[in-house]
Parts: sequence; C-alpha cells; structure tokens
Amino acid sequence: MLRTYCRLALLLSSALPASTTFAGSGQVVLHDTFTSGVNSTDVNLNLAGRQSGTLATTSYWDGGEPVFSQVGNITDALLMAGRSGGTSGRISLNRNFTESPGLGNAFVISFDVNPTFGMATENQFTTSWISLNFGGSASTRNSFPQLNDGVSLMFRGNGDAQGWDDGTLVGDGSDPFADGADDVYHSIRIEIIDAVDGNPFDGSGDDVEIRAFSDGSNTPFFTHTRSNGFLSNYISIIGEGEGGPGNDVIVHALDELVISYEIPTVIPVPGDLDGDGYVGITDLDLILADWGTQGSPGSPADADNSGTVDQADLNLVTDNWGAGTPPEAQVPEPGICILFGLGATLLHRRRR
Repeated sequence: MLRTYCRLALLLSSALPASTTFAGSGQVVLHDTFTSGVNSTDVNLNLAGRQSGTLATTSYWDGGEPVFSQVGNITDALLMAGRSGGTSGRISLNRNFTESPGLGNAFVISFDVNPTFGMATENQFTTSWISLNFGGSASTRNSFPQLNDGVSLMFRGNGDAQGWDDGTLVGDGSDPFADGADDVYHSIRIEIIDAVDGNPFDGSGDDVEIRAFSDGSNTPFFTHTRSNGFLSNYISIIGEGEGGPGNDVIVHALDELVISYEIPTVIPVPGDLDGDGYVGITDLDLILADWGTQGSPGSPADADNSGTVDQADLNLVTDNWGAGTPPEAQVPEPGICILFGLGATLLHRRRR
C-alpha cells in the first residue's frame, strides 16, 4: 500500500514545472572529406577544396613517413598502410584544439572507418589496427596508443575496439560493429564532455567524460572518465599492419573526419519516456495524458509496448525515478515530500 501512495504522490506532483535542456551550438570546427582529386601521398593536397568549417584549412604532419599515407584514392578517403615490422602510416592535425565547446556541449570527433580496406572478410590478425588519438601533447603526436599521453580509440582488423588513456588500456574487447569488420565503412562518434566548465582541454582539473558510439546507435560501445581532464588536444591518426601474412602491407581507411561542438547524445534510461536522459516529472506527464489509452503500441507512454498505458508503465517510471542525468540541476520539490508524508499517514490511519 505504501508503494501505491508513493506513486500517487509522484503523480500529483506532475503539475510542477518541467526543466529545460541546454541549447547547443552545432558548430562545425573542421570537416575533411579527403577528396583531393588525384591519388597522392601528399596528405595536404587540395586542403582548400576538401576542407570546410571555422578552422579550415588545417594541415597535417605525416611524421616523416608519407609513403604510408594516401588521399584521393578511388574511394576519396584517407588510406593508412602498415607493414609487418612496425612501419606504419601516421598523421596528425597541425593544431592544438583547445577551444571550449561551451557548457552543455560536447567536443565531438566523428568519422567513417574501415579497418579492413580491400579485404572481403575479417582480418584475424589482431595486431593490425587503425587508431584515432586525441587530447595528447605535441611531444606524443603520431605516437602509438600505448605511448600517447592522451586518449586513443583503436579499431582492430577483427572488428574489436580498444581504448587507451595515457598509455594504459582502459577498454578492451568491445565489438562496435554489428557485422564485424569486413571491408565496410562504419560511422564513429566520439563525445568529450566537461560538465563543470564546458572545456575538457583547459587544464582546470575537471574530470572529463568520454563516450564513443558506432553506426548511429545511442548506446555507447566505449565509456571512460579521464581524471583531471586534458592539458592539450592534438589529434592523430595511426595505421598499423604488423602481423599480416609475410611482409604484406595491410591498409585501413578513414573518411569524413568532422570536429564539432554539439549537444551530447542522450543515452537510453529505463523509464525515460520523453528521451531527455532523465526519469522525472515530464515522463509522468506522458502517462497521465494517455492513462488507460488502448490500441496504441509504440506510444511514448506505453513503455512496455503492451498496447495499453497502465500500471505496468507507471511502475517502470516510479521504479526508476531520478535515474539518469537531469537536463538541469534539480532538487526535490517540497510538495513531493509532503505528499509522500501524507500517503504514509493515510496508510497508518487505515491500518488502525
């Protein structure tokens, strides 16, 4: 019975004002299509024609190994090659991206990646990989993930992904691709979030949240908290082919690199009916508005898709009340506490 009164208290409190979300800028800082017009090992060919955004044009540094990087191929992508013995393609953007995306926004790096370019099946040599490194210093530009003083996401030839922070493995074995790695481009979105002052790279000591998503999913395949944030933000791309058959060169491809400031992806939370990332008053509003409605599976208020908005849907919300991250800082409303107390009093009187 007490549980019933608690639910009633939550329902009655639904008339309280709902919170609002931050407004994001949606600003594209840099977009590189890698379409140079001709095949070339000059990764800076035709930057003006292939780059856009507020910081276009930004050049690359090839680390002294230009033969293992190529733009303008038949797929208009960046090819990164590696050979057994440790020779690899390595490039980094000639800019320290430390500008603030703003409070409520994420610093986003997105791209399409193909870890097995030109291969019909998965490459089982797990030492063949391509990585994107960010948050590193100038001294570790173009370094392997194990030597990078920032964070790296590595995509291996067998479809697995790994995360590295300051040279330490922090995420291992996740498979971000539903169909494995089989000569198909997969979209990757990395979000870097400082919820305190909005700038993950200002050296303020704030913890920074890192999340990575694949192929349009809103469930991350990689999450990590970087203690104390970052001091700088050089972005590098590394392609390694060690472990291939004989001395064969193994090629990886990366395309449509975009750096932007955007509102973070809302991760699904059980009971979050309105999709704002938090279980609260607005979710109860949906249930109240459609209470008892039948024959409408798929309605946001019909959380269990039974075709009826009923007690089961209400239970899902109240059982997960407060889960997730509030769109704005929220404190318990006094009215809710009073209603909970009233429910307990009524229960006590009834038992007498």
